[in-house]
Amino acid sequence: FLSNRVALFGMLFKVLLLTSYLVTVFGISNFPLLLVISFDGFTHTYFDLVPTPNFRKFAQSGVFVPEMQNVFVTQTFPNHYSMATGRYVEDHGVLAYRLFDPILDKVLSFSSPEYFNYDSTVMPLWTLNEMQEDHHSGAMMWIGGEHTINGVKITYRQKFDPSINFTDRLDTVLGWFQDPEKPANVVFLYYDEPDRTGHYFGPKSDEIKAEVSRIDEFVGYLMASVQNSSLSGRLNIVLTTDHGMAEIHPEKMINQTELIDESKVEFYGSSPLLEIRVKSEDNVQHIYEELKSKEEGRHYITYMKDDIPIKYHFSHNIRVPHIIVLAEDGYVFTHDGFGKGAHGYDN
Repeated sequence: FLSNRVALFGMLFKVLLLTSYLVTVFGISNFPLLLVISFDGFTHTYFDLVPTPNFRKFAQSGVFVPEMQNVFVTQTFPNHYSMATGRYVEDHGVLAYRLFDPILDKVLSFSSPEYFNYDSTVMPLWTLNEMQEDHHSGAMMWIGGEHTINGVKITYRQKFDPSINFTDRLDTVLGWFQDPEKPANVVFLYYDEPDRTGHYFGPKSDEIKAEVSRIDEFVGYLMASVQNSSLSGRLNIVLTTDHGMAEIHPEKMINQTELIDESKVEFYGSSPLLEIRVKSEDNVQHIYEELKSKEEGRHYITYMKDDIPIKYHFSHNIRVPHIIVLAEDGYVFTHDGFGKGAHGYDN
C-alpha cells in the first residue's frame, strides 16, 4: 500500500511540475486539483452495518478499494502523516501524539514546532505543492497541516476545532479552491468521526450505525456541492481513512500497573501499544525481562527496540523508545477502564 501511495504521489507531483506553465483563470487553479478527505476510524466493516447509498454512488463514479493496509502504529497521528508524506513512521518520526526526542532531550507533542520536522527530506504533499510557483495548498484540521514544515507554511490552514461540523469544513475548503487570488490546488481535509463514536460505544453499536449514516449524508452533500460549483468535472477527490476499530470487552483489559514499576519508566503512545522509555539505561534489560516474564496468559508481546519486526517499519528511528509492548487484538492496557472500541494493533 505504501509503495503504491509513494508512486501515486510521485506521479501526481510530476504532473504538477509538468503543468507549471499554466495560469489561473476564473478563480480556479489550472493545475490539477486534488481534495483528500479522511473519515477517522471508518473501518471497512461499517459498510455492512447500514445502507450507504452516497458512498456507493461515489465509488461507482471512480475507483473503489474495499480494504487497505495501515502503517504501524495503527493510530490516528502516524497514519495521517504517512498518508500525507507517503512514508513509513520510522521515516517521518510521528510515532504518537506525544513522544520523547533524545536528540532534543525533551518531550514533544503535536503542538511542538519540532514534532513534524524530524527529517528535512520528508515532507507532506501539501508542502511540496506549495513550494512550486503559483501552487497553493490547504489543510483543514489534518495532522501537521497548521505547522511550518521545512520553513514552508502553506496558504490555507485550520487547526483542529471539533466545534466546526463537516459541512462547514467542506464549504470552507471549496472556497479555498475557488479563491480569486490564491486558489488552492491541493487540500487535505480531516474529520474526526466515526472514530470518537467507535471508541465510546463500540464498532457494532446503534450509535455507530447512526454516525455512519450521517457520514453517508455528508458524502451526498460533498457530491452535490461540487456538482453545483465551478469545480464540477475538475476536482479529483479521494475518500480514505486511517485505521479500523476493534470491539473491546471488560474481560480483555490488561492492568498495566501489575506489570511494571511505573516510577522507573515513562509511557508514550497509547493503548494497545505501550512505548516505554526507561529512566535509567542501567534498568532497561531488567524492565524488559520483567515484562517478558509476565507475558504468558496476559495477551501481550514485548520487544526491545532492536528486536521490533522489520515488517513494522518502526524501529529505525531515534524517537522509538527502549521497549514497546503490544497487546493482542481485542485487548487493551488500562489503569481504570476503557471504552468499547480500540485500534493500534498489528495489522
